[in-house]
Amino acid sequence: MRLGMIFRMPKKPKKAVRMRVRIAVCIFFGLLISLLTAFVPAVFGNVAYVGFESSTFYIECKNPPRYLGDLIPEFRAAVWCAPNEPRYGWQNWLDSSISYEVYYYGEPFIEWDRTVHGDIPPYFSIRRGSFGFPFKCMYADELGVANGAGSYTLTFFDNCKARSGLRLGVPISGLKSPMVDRILPMTFHWGGLSLNVLIYSGVCGLFFVLPTVIRRMCRDRDGLCAECGYKIEELLVCPECGRAACLAVD
Repeated sequence: MRLGMIFRMPKKPKKAVRMRVRIAVCIFFGLLISLLTAFVPAVFGNVAYVGFESSTFYIECKNPPRYLGDLIPEFRAAVWCAPNEPRYGWQNWLDSSISYEVYYYGEPFIEWDRTVHGDIPPYFSIRRGSFGFPFKCMYADELGVANGAGSYTLTFFDNCKARSGLRLGVPISGLKSPMVDRILPMTFHWGGLSLNVLIYSGVCGLFFVLPTVIRRMCRDRDGLCAECGYKIEELLVCPECGRAACLAVD
């Protein structure tokens, strides 16, 4: 008796449990695909961009990055930078998954004289690369500062990096674009990530729903119970699982 209980086959999980497992699997793959749409363009996409003087557009920015606080001057302007060399074919998808904004603080093109400006540089910039498809879901920042402070610039950058944390991403050693090093984003755009996960989870859910729908349609056509496949012919209720039969109406 006890051996029979030990080696007894586990019962088939209930329908509600199976549904929860499927939903969890869809969300997991939706999150995984969303992350891949950010990581793949960051590694293989065209991360070079044209400079300020050639092809940029001022954008309205009500909430610029302020995580550096009193280390940098007041926010001045923000621009969107066009891709350096637009590509075609499958590479166009990679490039369309990347966008850049540059945030400028203080007065540009001024040398940093510590006897005049103190420990706060007169000019600072944050270049933010956002990645993801169809919505941007991750980003990585790069910092720029005015010249002239000598060795103190390294100390200043160390203080900025300490405050920035994962916002600066993780450099990918050995991989470079024509203009900048490649950086793996590690910070989320939560709104874009939520929308991407919702979209890709729905797509993954179709792979669970479509086979079930097709199987039930075939069983109904062959006079079988759509739930368990028992032959019911013209019975109103399946004697095997108790499911009501779907009978065709003439």
